[in-house]
Amino acid sequence: MKPVSFFCLMAVLLTLSAAGCTGNSAPGDNEFIIEGYVKNIADSSTITLFANYGNVGKSIAVDTITDGRFMFRDTVSCLKKYSIMGGKGFPSVSLEVWVAPGERIRIRGNDNLVETWTVKSGLPYQRYEDEYRKAGFPERALVLENRVLMNDVASEMRAAVGNDQTALRRAREKMDSIFKVNAPLDSIVDIRKLDYLAEAPVNEIWMEKYGSYVRILQYDPDNFMADRIRSLYSRLSEDDLQTETGRMIYEYMHLPERVGVGDEMVDGDLYDTDGNLRHLSEFNGRYILLDFWSQGCGPCIASFPEMEEVIAAYGDRLEVVGISSDRKDIWLKYLSENKVGGNQWNELRMGNTGLAAAYGVTGIPHYVMISPDGRILDIWAGYASNYLKSKVKALVK
Repeated sequence: MKPVSFFCLMAVLLTLSAAGCTGNSAPGDNEFIIEGYVKNIADSSTITLFANYGNVGKSIAVDTITDGRFMFRDTVSCLKKYSIMGGKGFPSVSLEVWVAPGERIRIRGNDNLVETWTVKSGLPYQRYEDEYRKAGFPERALVLENRVLMNDVASEMRAAVGNDQTALRRAREKMDSIFKVNAPLDSIVDIRKLDYLAEAPVNEIWMEKYGSYVRILQYDPDNFMADRIRSLYSRLSEDDLQTETGRMIYEYMHLPERVGVGDEMVDGDLYDTDGNLRHLSEFNGRYILLDFWSQGCGPCIASFPEMEEVIAAYGDRLEVVGISSDRKDIWLKYLSENKVGGNQWNELRMGNTGLAAAYGVTGIPHYVMISPDGRILDIWAGYASNYLKSKVKALVK
């Protein structure tokens, strides 16, 4: 297999045009055009085109649907995958769309469910993408309809917070009931997709989709799908396992032992912004606060000012080690443009394997406090104002 890089260099226009589909001009040599026509969608509904960079999705352009039509036009230098998402009134899901220089992509649909839309192009990867997506139907369509309802209920909950406790309780009950309906449907969808992966050709699309399932082995190793997920590993060749995604899959199949409060800290290879190899053991004799984060995580970013206060108050006894899960290029770019305190390091690997798996990271921000003698004092996740300071105050003597 000769893999095509997911992360090829993209030549992006300084100003990207996104307008209603009013012309039939062919794409230029390095251009692609996405033309959409979707029925039963209200005018003024918005559609957003995203580029994905590891854990981070970046909005490239937004178009407003007029008479069911939308269009995106941009330049690329090679095959690349984008995502399309709808705004208000759509489920919070994306449609994966492959683009390439000179390619015209046509999207058609009859509803607001996004994943039910058809994508027509001359790109083989799009066909594999569509086959995988369609494997989850018809149950997936019911899930998507319920997700639209969930978005509506979430709006009710936000409006009721602090204003109407009765309305908030009723909204939570509605949300719980939708979750209960979707749970068995989601399970059927997963089984259908795993069945598809058992028969589909192994290529980059296959490996990406399988990679999303092997992650379950880290945060839910006893999941009802675990054995089925492990069985698919045998379909990978040695060449497959040498790719970046293949190495990630291998690491999920060979996860380190998970540690907890009272255990000795786990160390590993980390890299600073200059590319130097670093280890947690450099700070033996001091408290160490690990902060697992990503720039795509809102609460992570919100926590940074408070972390600066922690560093200022406890800098004589405490070392903060930020461990980003972002890809190297966007991690370095973010740090060059934003002030983030502490020692900022990165494992430079895909997924929550390595230290992230050892310390049980299933959501971020994720914190680990380590004592001067190398014992784990506490592990917690999430961020709320002043909570970080109160935790550190209770742990650092």
